[in-house]
Amino acid sequence: MLSLVLLGSYGCASSEAEYWYNRGVSDHHGPDSKISHFTRAIELKPDYAVAYITRGNAYNNKGLSDEAIADLTKAITLLKMKGDKHHLALAHNNLGFAYKIKGQYDRAIRDYTEAIRLEPDYAIAYTNRGDAYRKKGLHDKAIADANKAITLLEMKGDKHYLAVAYLSRGNSYRENGSHERAIADANKAIELDPEYTHAYNHLAWLLATAPDAVLRNGKRAVELAWRAADLDWNAQNLDTLAAAYAEVGRFEDAIERQLQAIARPKIEIDENSMVDFQMHLERYRNHKPWRMNEPGGGPDYTTMVIKLNDLAEQYRAQGKVAEAEPLYKRALAIREKARQQEEARKRALEIREKVRRQEEARKRERQQRLEALSGRYVADGGRSQWDISFRDNRFEARILNRGKWDLLYDGTVTGTRISGRVHHGSSSICRQSPTAPLTGNVYLRRKAFEIFWRDYNLVEMTEHKRCVPTTARRKWTQGDRQ
Repeated sequence: MLSLVLLGSYGCASSEAEYWYNRGVSDHHGPDSKISHFTRAIELKPDYAVAYITRGNAYNNKGLSDEAIADLTKAITLLKMKGDKHHLALAHNNLGFAYKIKGQYDRAIRDYTEAIRLEPDYAIAYTNRGDAYRKKGLHDKAIADANKAITLLEMKGDKHYLAVAYLSRGNSYRENGSHERAIADANKAIELDPEYTHAYNHLAWLLATAPDAVLRNGKRAVELAWRAADLDWNAQNLDTLAAAYAEVGRFEDAIERQLQAIARPKIEIDENSMVDFQMHLERYRNHKPWRMNEPGGGPDYTTMVIKLNDLAEQYRAQGKVAEAEPLYKRALAIREKARQQEEARKRALEIREKVRRQEEARKRERQQRLEALSGRYVADGGRSQWDISFRDNRFEARILNRGKWDLLYDGTVTGTRISGRVHHGSSSICRQSPTAPLTGNVYLRRKAFEIFWRDYNLVEMTEHKRCVPTTARRKWTQGDRQ
């Protein structure tokens, strides 16, 4: 009798888990909302491997690669027990992506290779492995994988992922110095997917910064860069738009867009990109366009100086002093230009350090203002009393219950976003779990904060109760402070 009850309960939980999983798949409110739905599905069905994969994808989209790795590793363990090769290949592919985000390219390549072993026609895994090879500088292998992906995707007729494969190959051609081939692949990617933001950005950058003047087309670069920026107003697209303006001589516009790129949220710009952005800005302020594959945006001055001096010495040894003298002067002029560029690099590094210190100061100030919200509050018209704590990026809210402070909400604080759990305590007739995920916001200027979580309303009390999910909300303000 007990086993039948358990079976029936699990079947109900499984059905509800699928409901929350489908909610997560169709949710368009961002990764936080998706993570909340997939977490609910996993709570109801702990061996729900596909939910671990999709939650891992959401973590990847947030840049939380460690959390993604944990979920995808769990999914792989479950899928190996079930012998599900298709989803196992998918999990390995996505795990490779998480390791690529962390810069662990060898480990990423291992997982992509395992995905391909499980499904030999897995075109996306070939594209992703090729990108990892490119990151390691193995351009021949990267191009070979992109070619394989293109062959597979052409047979399937998948235009979007075919465009991705062409652009991946184009990136390898660009880094390998084959700019003409890179331009051809970027044009092909746009032809296949006219809404492909990265392709517009990639092609605009090539046409604005190619070392060979024959390949550059500043006017078209501006048009393409604006198309990319219209589709996604992010730091990389603004950086490309600035380069395009510089190529056509509109340096004030280039400076304005470069400053906008630098001011974008830090999640869009890693440390290396910030240094590059500052160097680009310095060049535009000197009314010079940027060029690819040239240190500091110019030729390799050290090599040129050595060659000129060697040639001058040969002329001098032959008694041709008149021919040697101009070469020495030219070498000195080039060395001076190199010195100026080195100073520009140092200034860029100094700016980077200044930006880093300013960011740390802002973080400290934000943390102090956040911790200042800790204290005692009242809510519900004075009917409930709360002890709120913001410490070390942790949030805890305890309610006074029969003379004892019970923990009701807790979580982590990232910037001004709260992510955590609500603890129901003794479950009511509608609650399906003693805990549930919550999200929230902190409004530092207003000295207020609020949280949201999924709850249930009883709408029909019959032999078979009917509860409807709803979003619950609680808010504390400075006026509630005791």
